[in-house]
Amino acid sequence: MRLASLRAEGFTFVDIGCGKGRVLLSAMVLPFKHIIGVEYSANLSRVADQNIASVRLLHQRCSSVQIICADAAQYRIADEPTIFFFANPFTWEIMEIVLGNIVKSYLNVCRPIYLLFYAASSMMPQISEFLPLSSGGHGHRLISTNLGLRSLNIFELPGEPRQ
Repeated sequence: MRLASLRAEGFTFVDIGCGKGRVLLSAMVLPFKHIIGVEYSANLSRVADQNIASVRLLHQRCSSVQIICADAAQYRIADEPTIFFFANPFTWEIMEIVLGNIVKSYLNVCRPIYLLFYAASSMMPQISEFLPLSSGGHGHRLISTNLGLRSLNIFELPGEPRQ
């Protein structure tokens, strides 16, 4: 988040494919409005719920955390400023559906949306083409870098459409 000067205040953080909730635990120290983990596996969803319930963070700044056991392609995108996190959770075919749902929601209600892709370098050509095309040219990459051995790409769908 610091790499792209993203702020947490007023944003909902959504981890698509949250697994056991590790990234959600990290997000809890930031002042997000809400934190949501979406996980397809019922077993991993239960573990994430347990991890969130048992955590004792000294500097916890967001206590509104929810784990949703659901297919990411069926997850309803809320009409609010959102930061989506993807740690290479699924194939391009599913990613295309999820990104399509996000873009459709954005085009219906324009608001700032950021998409963080961690360790998804194999999908970057498709994502880099899909987001601008499907959003009418609004989606664009802010950052492309490496964190250790993994790639990090951050895209923006701006709250005010670019002219």
